[in-house]
Amino acid sequence: MKKTNFIWLGVIIFLSFQFLSAYSYEITPSVKAVNEKTEGCDCRGDLDRNGVINPVDLEYMAKVIQHEIIPDPSLAECADLNYNGLSYEMGDYAILQSWMNAYHVILCGKEELTLASLKISKVKAKPGETFTLPVLIKNYITVGGIDLQIEFDPTLLYFKGVERGAALAVKDSTGSYQWEYFSYRQMPNPGSVIYRLEILAIYELYNNHKATPLQPNSDFVELAVLKFQVASDNNLLGTDVPVNFYWNLNTCTENSLCDQSGNILYVSNDTLQFNFYDCDTSNTGNRVVTSLHFENGEVVVPEPPVAQVGDINLNGIPYEVADAVLFLSYFMEGTAVFTIDPGKQIRGSDIDGNGAYLTLSDFLLLVRIIQGRAYPGDSTGTTDKIAYFSFPRRDSIFLIAFNSEAPVGAALFTFDCSDTQPTPYIYSTDMDIMYKVVSGQLRVLVYSFKDKVNIPVGPVDLLAVPRNQGCGLQYLEVVDDKGRVMRATHGQTGISDQPAHDLPKSFALLPNRPNPFNPETYIEYTLPADCQVTLAIYNILGQKVRTLINEHQSAGIKSVRWDGKDDSGNQVSAGVYFYSIKADNFTQTKKMVLLK
Repeated sequence: MKKTNFIWLGVIIFLSFQFLSAYSYEITPSVKAVNEKTEGCDCRGDLDRNGVINPVDLEYMAKVIQHEIIPDPSLAECADLNYNGLSYEMGDYAILQSWMNAYHVILCGKEELTLASLKISKVKAKPGETFTLPVLIKNYITVGGIDLQIEFDPTLLYFKGVERGAALAVKDSTGSYQWEYFSYRQMPNPGSVIYRLEILAIYELYNNHKATPLQPNSDFVELAVLKFQVASDNNLLGTDVPVNFYWNLNTCTENSLCDQSGNILYVSNDTLQFNFYDCDTSNTGNRVVTSLHFENGEVVVPEPPVAQVGDINLNGIPYEVADAVLFLSYFMEGTAVFTIDPGKQIRGSDIDGNGAYLTLSDFLLLVRIIQGRAYPGDSTGTTDKIAYFSFPRRDSIFLIAFNSEAPVGAALFTFDCSDTQPTPYIYSTDMDIMYKVVSGQLRVLVYSFKDKVNIPVGPVDLLAVPRNQGCGLQYLEVVDDKGRVMRATHGQTGISDQPAHDLPKSFALLPNRPNPFNPETYIEYTLPADCQVTLAIYNILGQKVRTLINEHQSAGIKSVRWDGKDDSGNQVSAGVYFYSIKADNFTQTKKMVLLK
């Protein structure tokens, strides 16, 4: 039999981490489980009804026998340990005392012989991710000291440190920790690549500071929080990296707790972790209680998400608005928007299942599924309907007009623009617009997330780009309201270039577009005859901010750009503004909003 001294913490030398006081312990059976429930008593001997029989119950019985206290009548049967119908006799006391001599604690009606459970948490983390791993305890006993040893592979998990858990981080009114000492160190581990870590904590250093031990907890609380970073190695994907309690049967004392007096040492109740025959039992004295249960932890490095049609953001939920928004961004930014797993995200975009990815048909079908107007697995099919487009002249506006044989659900335009900051806008429908300039190309998507909103059948002035920005149409893709690809053909739309005999019939000031806007907007107006025109911008106080037009103009449909600056070239602040026109005897004012 090995001779091993059990050591616990009396006073600590901070730099050496060595204990200065030592105790020898009597190795005895520690916990007994009983279920003595009878008609009037849940557990004989449990006189305070807390689910355990311990020295507190023995003291209570002694005080009753000595007439120091009056017993609770409802506990009479619980105090009849020899089953003779009489309670609080010396015979009952002798039985209870013999139990306490043999066992430290008796658990009522429980099969497990556990006074405290300790576990290292299980968490998920990706390669390269920094994370925390709590060490937890659930205890039926008061704890005054903690000695834990933990091992892990440092080539897979980069150690970043240890912090107090919430249970040991409580401070008193002076700002001092109620649990006084907490530290950790790396332990030697010869011949092994495994990193061994020891965590030491003592509630009281016997100074002038009043400390508080860890009280019983019916649920798990944090003792310590380990911090790691997963190695940036994709070979770890789909693996579980263990973080375990370390055991050495030659020492007997790793992973132990002590009570607040230091007289009782709690160790594992698993004989593979703590073995009576490998430890010194020749001396008697303070008690060793085999009553701790330990559960190892792990870091789960999950497999990459499996491609699922409609789940473009790979969050496990297909056909949601977030997927449509990400798909929408693709038309402006390209495949760079897919940052999680580009291959799986792109494959998840084949909504209509035709083997073609990232198409306008896929996008619109996704929107229709979200709206409840289509179902997963639907096919967009084909159509022979044609969308005709033309470019009627509107002075400084480059206008695209549509005349479609079927309602249009979405249209994707690509323009070659000499100006790097063109501002297109929807001309006369309720559709939405997204646009961006990429490498000299203006990409414009006309779409709508609103239900039953589309580009209607018949002639429509659809999209406008200021002509002075030098844009020419390079590419156009159109799908109908069900996501079927339509043939887009340049042809007659029924919208003319505004010849002289078809001039406006009256003066009008049209809504600015876009509105709200930032940084610029376009204002259109109609002149049925040649006349002097003044068009100016005013702030909410009625003060003139900018004169845009003050000249004689010919009849026609006109457009002017406001860049959000005043007459001095200074950028005006965000807010509400008014634009007002005076042409011949016609005057009119409209409101617009400049955004930040």
